[in-house]
Amino acid sequence: MTRFTPEEVLDLSKSEVERFKGTQEIKNIRKFYFKESAVRNKDIFSVSSITVVSDNFKKIIEDNKLTGLIFELLWNSETDI
Repeated sequence: MTRFTPEEVLDLSKSEVERFKGTQEIKNIRKFYFKESAVRNKDIFSVSSITVVSDNFKKIIEDNKLTGLIFELLWNSETDI
């Protein structure tokens, strides 16, 4: 699994991030807005402590009736969620 820093994959002008007081270091990501070019064709990766999977990965898990994972929508490139 590829690990990214928030600066590598997030559009920070559109994402909502909380920074540590007095620094530019990211403390928390409230709203994810990914750079499409950075995450295109990536089925699984992590940013900060969050594991992110593609719709393709989710579909494979569901089609094979695997259990034990909980999916939460973080971002949708088509609707800007």
